[in-house]
Amino acid sequence: MTAEAREAVLARLTPTDDLAAAADTDLVIEAVFEDAAVKTLLWATLDGIAPGHAVFASNTSSISIDTLAAAVGEARRRRFIGMHF
Repeated sequence: MTAEAREAVLARLTPTDDLAAAADTDLVIEAVFEDAAVKTLLWATLDGIAPGHAVFASNTSSISIDTLAAAVGEARRRRFIGMHF
C-alpha cells in the first residue's frame, strides 16, 4: 500500500467517544476494557443509535462474541464480529 493510499484509508476513520456519532456510520469498533457488563450495555445502547446496516466489531479477547452479540437485536447479530488488535 502506498503512503497516499494509507492516508486515504485513515482519513475515513473517526475515533470518538461520542455515541451519537454512530448514527451515521457503517462500522463501529468497540475498544473498552474487558468487562462483559460494560460491553453489553455499550452494544445495547449503540444498537439503538447506529443504522441497521452498520457492522459491529468488538475488541474483546476473552468474552464470547455470542455473549456480546446477544445485547443487540437479532437482525444485527449476523453483522457482529470479533476484531482483536
